Amino acid sequence: GGPELYRKAWAMNVINPLFIGIPLYPVAAIFFCTQKPVESIVERAIQMTWVAFSHAVQYYFIHKTFHENPKLYKR
Repeated sequence: GGPELYRKAWAMNVINPLFIGIPLYPVAAIFFCTQKPVESIVERAIQMTWVAFSHAVQYYFIHKTFHENPKLYKR
């Protein structure tokens, strides 16, 4: 616990977005965004909302999995 746990939490806050978040954004963009140019600000807002929502749902399930399966990250 203590300072070591705090450092580990900060490290994971850098590593997780890089290795989990970034790869998931193209998946969300492919499934939730149109491939044609967006002309409407409303359409752009809807697409951005879908991508953010998709990220939140994916993060939730990954986070939940780690809490339910500590063997995935504990040594």
